[in-house]
Amino acid sequence: MNQQIIRRLGRAFVPFVAVFAVAASMPAAAQDIKIGVVNIPKLLLTSPQFKQAKESMEAKFSKRKDELESKRERFQSDVERLKRDGSVMSQSAREKLESQLRDDQRQLKLLQEEYAEDVQLAEQKEMESIRNDIFEVIERVAKREKYDLMLAEGIIYAADSVDITEKVAAELKR
Repeated sequence: MNQQIIRRLGRAFVPFVAVFAVAASMPAAAQDIKIGVVNIPKLLLTSPQFKQAKESMEAKFSKRKDELESKRERFQSDVERLKRDGSVMSQSAREKLESQLRDDQRQLKLLQEEYAEDVQLAEQKEMESIRNDIFEVIERVAKREKYDLMLAEGIIYAADSVDITEKVAAELKR
């Protein structure tokens, strides 16, 4: 357990160690390194591209989601009918309904799995596109403002003076 914590902390400190190693190895005159930090999760959640992708996904999958929900409700209704009326049904009618419910349950499970897989694949595709857009904008801002180093992952603390998340977010809105 302690080794896992040490490994995690070690990974979190790697960017800091890298920055300090680069800075320490540079001549004194060249030590004015300009470092920027970007909060990628914040950019993902607040970007107009994310909001647009979310709306697009909802529109794309809403009909299928509604159909699935309707089938689930019908299935639940049939289960309730079996519970309620099963004792007064003939044996053949009850067995037929039980068999139909098993078939419906298998089909419903399959449809739910297919739906979940399709949604997941579409989300991954959208997120990859958004990430690419964000990285392009980060690179553009970094070059324009002459940053020597941009950090995004594994940052425990960053002063507001080096956090350019808002600049990148503004550029994403263009």
